[in-house]
Amino acid sequence: MNRTILFDLDDTLLKNDMEKFLPAYLNLLAKFLVKFCPVDKLPSLILQGTEKMIRNENPSLTLEECFDSFFYIELQQDKTLLSEAISDFYNNIFPQLQYLTAPIPDAKQTIEQLVSENVNLVIATNPLFPKKAILHRLHWANLIPENMSLITSYETSHFCKPNPAYLAETLANMGWPDGLLAVVGNDWEQDILPAELLGVPTFFLGNDNNQQKTIRHPFSANGNFSQVGLWIKEISKKDYSFECNAHPDAYMAILISTAAWLDTLKRNLEENALWSTRPSPEEWSLVEIIAHMADVDQEVNILRIKAILKENYIFLPAAMTDEWTETRNYIQRNVFNEIDKFIENRKNFIEILKQLTPEKWQKKANHAIFGPTSILELVRFIVQHDRLHIQQIYNTKNLLKL
Repeated sequence: MNRTILFDLDDTLLKNDMEKFLPAYLNLLAKFLVKFCPVDKLPSLILQGTEKMIRNENPSLTLEECFDSFFYIELQQDKTLLSEAISDFYNNIFPQLQYLTAPIPDAKQTIEQLVSENVNLVIATNPLFPKKAILHRLHWANLIPENMSLITSYETSHFCKPNPAYLAETLANMGWPDGLLAVVGNDWEQDILPAELLGVPTFFLGNDNNQQKTIRHPFSANGNFSQVGLWIKEISKKDYSFECNAHPDAYMAILISTAAWLDTLKRNLEENALWSTRPSPEEWSLVEIIAHMADVDQEVNILRIKAILKENYIFLPAAMTDEWTETRNYIQRNVFNEIDKFIENRKNFIEILKQLTPEKWQKKANHAIFGPTSILELVRFIVQHDRLHIQQIYNTKNLLKL
């Protein structure tokens, strides 16, 4: 079975008391950048910029861009003027903070065992730091970054914990893998609840009385790090396939994360004829898949929800959208334009869904194939559609070596 385990970093793999670490970090950074900003002003600007990142819901804006759009304007400095100094800080000064941290007992052994078993490991740390800072902390934990399939950071992530879209985007960046998914973390609010909302089993490093108020995945457990390896071994024996919880917030998290994932895809794109290349005559090219997703959102998903909200028990005919690939000649379209189109359509779709009351989510239509179907159920189909095509794009990219 393919297994993908997401580990938080601070106080999960590395002892790091943020109440001590953060002030020391901000003080060190402020002193280093004193020629650009007064020492007493910089920490406040950093924290305000961090709050902007935490609140970001724009799938077209990375956390780095979100931070920069506030920080450098308030600082009244051009980022390029500070780039060399900031790089120097993370390369040479940031490591001075190691004394505030310590490796977690059993973490190195557990991670090495999972690596030997070819488990996909993700460092799912809250992506509020540059990647350099995260790599330092991994080394302080005596872990090898190259053993990780993915490390989240503010350069590429669009969302933060505890937003469940952060976890959904991280899984999308892994190609929404089949097989076992699980999260290991020490923070109930930041690590555990978002995963449980989506329907991903969790191992909570601690005990929390509030967990009695949360219905957790049947595979989920609590304990200390010495028990993590055995827990993964035991749940690996069980029959598992991801099924998103039937909750509007879980569905919307996955829907917006798809737009963020495509934004990342676009940033890494180069003009290449392979984007219009079909892996085989029966399979779609990458531009065809993305154009299909964009048109389905615009002409099926959005219009259907609007129609259900406008009328009572409306009839929804089946949408034969696969044929559009040929009739609309998707293969000739520009992949960059299609990604932009999808993202804008998806933003509009999410705004519609955000306005729905619990009663509206349950409003039904008569679907030509599924019969009586609520908006909630239709959105579940859209989530499944997203995951299917993310897997398709991910696998096709790998086949074409893009």
